Amino acid sequence: MLYAAKEAGVTKIVLSENSHKSLFNGCALLGITPLLLPVKTKENIPLPITVYELNESLHQADALFLTHPDYYGNLLDLEKIKRLCQQEGKLLLIDGAHGSHLHFDEKIYAGSYADMWVDGVHKSLPALTQGAVVSSQKPCADALGKAVDIFRTTSPSYPIMASVEYAVK
Repeated sequence: MLYAAKEAGVTKIVLSENSHKSLFNGCALLGITPLLLPVKTKENIPLPITVYELNESLHQADALFLTHPDYYGNLLDLEKIKRLCQQEGKLLLIDGAHGSHLHFDEKIYAGSYADMWVDGVHKSLPALTQGAVVSSQKPCADALGKAVDIFRTTSPSYPIMASVEYAVK
């Protein structure tokens, strides 16, 4: 997703300071500057990011990268966040690693709102570890296809791929 975002002109991206390590590594490799959103907590449990908190940060970036739901199951108001991104002309990228099962409810599923998103089907659906699906809406499809072609192995694990197909079905 980050490579496709870079192809679309993203040089600065807003993300939560508790985002997955791979996101920070990807930004470093691709020369994308991460703009960090601080994580607010209550009793050491992270609280969901609000649209108000995003509004200021988004002015300085080209895209927004969120985790939905987060590791604690917190859901974001994706409808309002998508509207904000559209108003600002910013890409919305979502790590839906913990929300593949939400596909059955369009009102809370990441793919209903994101320009690009990942479903980590191995975390919430019956797929082998490392099984995931990356998807996009039309404007990003060509760049994402190019990214998958560059980064995907030429000898994938067929048991993992079969388990992803099974999980999706």
